[in-house]
Amino acid sequence: MKRKVLLFGILITLLAPISAAEAEDDQYLAYSWETEQFKAEIFLENLTRASTAYDSSKKIQRPVFYEGDSAFYQFVVTPRKLPIAELTTWINSKYGKVKISHIRLRVGLFIGIEGDAIAGPTYFFNYFDQKADSPDGLEGEFEVRTNTDIELMALSSDIEIEFYDNTVDAAQYDYFSETTRIIMDDVKPTYLYHLGEKLGQEILAPTISGLNASQLGIPFVARSTSDLNVDITNLSPAICRVAGEKLQVRKAGVCNILLSASGDEVFAQAKNKVISFPVKQSKTTSKICVGETKIYQLVAKKKCDAGTITLG
Repeated sequence: MKRKVLLFGILITLLAPISAAEAEDDQYLAYSWETEQFKAEIFLENLTRASTAYDSSKKIQRPVFYEGDSAFYQFVVTPRKLPIAELTTWINSKYGKVKISHIRLRVGLFIGIEGDAIAGPTYFFNYFDQKADSPDGLEGEFEVRTNTDIELMALSSDIEIEFYDNTVDAAQYDYFSETTRIIMDDVKPTYLYHLGEKLGQEILAPTISGLNASQLGIPFVARSTSDLNVDITNLSPAICRVAGEKLQVRKAGVCNILLSASGDEVFAQAKNKVISFPVKQSKTTSKICVGETKIYQLVAKKKCDAGTITLG
């Protein structure tokens, strides 16, 4: 009989790595993801020429891949040491006296080129014998094509703990398993590398209608279509300012907020956006309607539009 239960919060101890794979000096670290249970890295290497070149203007190493180059990918997972004693105590408190037969880490991913999967390896690690399975697909070669987009299409992981009741005859063993899901199977595609003209990005932020002064803690979220960070510059901090995704309206005047998003290896710099709106002096506090695309003060209406929340 199998049982599966989420174990969030039980795997809380982060100790030193118990094994690690060393990447080659010329490999480019395209992606890194670290949890309390493991560290996963995706490396890319150009087999035709040097994988990186130094950008003196930004003082960083940039990846170098051209059409027709032979490329190499490598998926490296470094497990962390688990608190097995704590896990055993927890399982015994829940199921009685049992014996753990194995604890296994699984990390799987899909790498694709222009939407077509080129690799879908799954990494397994057994914590009892301290050994990792080495399935095919943890590394491989591919050819860089015109306007190649190398994407991380999906990444998932779980830790399975299998155990049995050791107080009965071995012939009557009833095996159980607990599985902790670390992240969901589907993740938003992440560009590992893009060849060709850089992709455009747009800054998205809510429009703001006139607000009264002394309005604090209004949710304000600006994002980019590339998911890169959006920098916020308060051009009139005496009148208003954004801090920690909260808009503070302080006194009457015109509020101006500058939004910008730098580019990277895949995306070009976004066009700057300025949010500008008048702030009126008022002794009364009015209700505010807050949505993803607009923020406005409730004046004549009795309630906010659908898709917005009401503050005040």
